[in-house]
Amino acid sequence: MQRLIWTSALAAALAAGAAVSAQQQEVEQPGRIPGWSFTPSVTIGTLFDSNISLTSPPFAGTTEGDTLFAVQPGGELGFFSRRTEFSAAYQGYLRRYVDVDALNGFDQRATLSLRRAATKRVSLFVNNFYADMPTTDETELNGVPFRRAGSRTNRLAAGLDARLTKFTTLSTRYDMTWATFDQTDEFLNNGTVHSAQAKLGRQLSERLAVAGDYAFRFATLDDDTRRLTFHDTGGTVTWVAAPRTRLFGSAGMSTMFDELPQERRTGPYYRLGVDHTAEYVSVGASFGRQFLPSFGFGGSNETQELSGFVRAPLGRRLYTSGSVTWRHAIPLLESSIEADTYFLRGSVGYLAARWARVEGFYAFTRYDPIDLGGDVSRHRVGVQIVLLQPVRIR
Repeated sequence: MQRLIWTSALAAALAAGAAVSAQQQEVEQPGRIPGWSFTPSVTIGTLFDSNISLTSPPFAGTTEGDTLFAVQPGGELGFFSRRTEFSAAYQGYLRRYVDVDALNGFDQRATLSLRRAATKRVSLFVNNFYADMPTTDETELNGVPFRRAGSRTNRLAAGLDARLTKFTTLSTRYDMTWATFDQTDEFLNNGTVHSAQAKLGRQLSERLAVAGDYAFRFATLDDDTRRLTFHDTGGTVTWVAAPRTRLFGSAGMSTMFDELPQERRTGPYYRLGVDHTAEYVSVGASFGRQFLPSFGFGGSNETQELSGFVRAPLGRRLYTSGSVTWRHAIPLLESSIEADTYFLRGSVGYLAARWARVEGFYAFTRYDPIDLGGDVSRHRVGVQIVLLQPVRIR
């Protein structure tokens, strides 16, 4: 709990400091280029990794660390018009360690995003994110312990937003997440999660909106040997406290059914949050509780999550961003493991030119199985140079 308090306090300090500075100065940011554009990029950096093997520290000792150099080639193809926004991006990650050559390798990440205003009342969207990573602490999948095990994950989302009347809206969304690991056992499970969500909303006033929510999730884990279903039924209230400040809360009942032991669990879910978006500053925080499928041990758990983020300038050329997440997994079945996971990331950058910036960054991850002991922590700190130049395609 002390670690949680310290982590939350640090995130709040980052948010407060950034918000104050942003009121005084502005940062130069290039706008989006209408039509087609292509942005090639390359990032060159070095960092120190405090736990290269992602293991628990030995008794009265420390984990093995090493310095590595990284080169990240990439590019983004984009299109922007009055009714359409499209982007497709790719980034490679070539890493070379100073002492431990066996950990050298090449990772990949790719994203796709499309939003189209089909009519004045209906908008369609599709998003996809694929990642091939060397460690499980970078996936941020629910219930996964931290290990140096290669993982490939994909998250696909598609849906529509429709305005049925002047004050009534309908939103639907489909998500599919799949994950495979190089090493599978009772703690790491390959699987796929399908999710369908619907929200029917009503604007009661300029500031107050309410909605009815329903979500269904179907998970197949352990190479399709374990199947689970989840139902969430509830509602959402949104209050616009200021022109750019929003408060929201949702609550309802969750039901989980696990076919393997033929067990069912029912309980409340909720989520509370706030976000503020100004011309340059974005900050927000949320806390919630929900039944979720797990790619780790047990197949499912009750997940409590506290998160926050901030993105803001520190001057005309300086900027900062940070995010923090604490996740507590409570077993739904006796065979599961209760655990805490922490993710903390922050960066400070300097815009040397429109095509070049220098960034310092820090990342902290921690997995703590409460009953078993043997927590795994990892610190990474480094500096990188980012070179990119948007080019308009005529």
